[in-house]
Amino acid sequence: MDFLLFSKMVFSKLHNINNFLSEFLNNVSTKLYTFIVFFWHLLFYVLNNFVFKEKLIDPISYYQQAIDINSFYDVISTANIGKGIVFFTYLFTNINEKFELVSLFFSLISFCPFYKIIQLNFNEIKISSTLFEKIAFLFFCFLPSLHMWTTSIYKEALVFPILIYLLIYLQEERKIMYLFSFILLFILLLIRPYLALFVIITFIISQYKRIPKLIIFLLITVCVMIGIYLQHKSQFQSISLLHKNLDNYANQNGKSNLSLSDNNYFVRLIYISFRPFFFDAKNLFQIIYSFENLITLGIFGGSIILFIKKKISIRNEITNIFLVFSLVMLLFYGSYVYNYGLASRMKVMYIPFFIIGILNIKTLKNKIIK
Repeated sequence: MDFLLFSKMVFSKLHNINNFLSEFLNNVSTKLYTFIVFFWHLLFYVLNNFVFKEKLIDPISYYQQAIDINSFYDVISTANIGKGIVFFTYLFTNINEKFELVSLFFSLISFCPFYKIIQLNFNEIKISSTLFEKIAFLFFCFLPSLHMWTTSIYKEALVFPILIYLLIYLQEERKIMYLFSFILLFILLLIRPYLALFVIITFIISQYKRIPKLIIFLLITVCVMIGIYLQHKSQFQSISLLHKNLDNYANQNGKSNLSLSDNNYFVRLIYISFRPFFFDAKNLFQIIYSFENLITLGIFGGSIILFIKKKISIRNEITNIFLVFSLVMLLFYGSYVYNYGLASRMKVMYIPFFIIGILNIKTLKNKIIK
């Protein structure tokens, strides 16, 4: 009896939440909603670059390297594989050298994918979405860690929009889209080479039925070349040696370590996706991450239930490519993420893409990307 009362109470609360979200979305235009998300994005820009500026290690390092460039040779040396973030920072410093303005340029670029996804999904979410879809959509738009890692001179500020547009363009058949995709893939190669590798792998897996065999051969060749380059740069080591080195580094430099040696691979996948949780949160940021992880857990669990009960097909191309990419990235990060801070940063590379894939199972089934 107590269980029945509890179930009724839960369903009543969910019904009230659904009504509230439906009323909110129905009373907001696409332009107003976009402005709200943009304001939220700028709020994190202010927090990052004014309130917590002293904690910006990577952005200040990239900015200082860009400022120190004083010759054409230095410029060419930064326009190299893996060093692209300094090169693009340098380009922005030529417009204005002030750190906060350079960060603003990065923040405006990183808002572009939010604008794109809102334009593609907002009306569908208003009209025909379930509570699950509404929560997933709002979570994507207001995910704190996503905005935090894309509103300063971080690699994610460039990588995140590149990946969104790249995955959309790759499932287009127009030649101009292939040209844009090539340009974006080249920029991605300059900033984070391994992501370019995984985008190509994702493209082959999700689109193999319509890719000519010659193109598949060329793509595999490119993958091998990128892999050889990364091996040459010692970014890939034996798993045991990598874990030992990362564990030693984490013990010396972090307080929220995730031992790679003491936890098996599948446990690490759960840890990096859903922890820290409330019971092991040690500060305000980890409490915020705990709320994020609670919603993430609900979205993952809800997705599994929907697939099982409704037997949803994922043969929609945009759904395929986003879900495959998110899975590939999750499996990769599970092999080396060694603390919860890094896990929060790396989630930007798979959770938003998983959410977009889930949303587009319905909303883009019959829609053409323009």
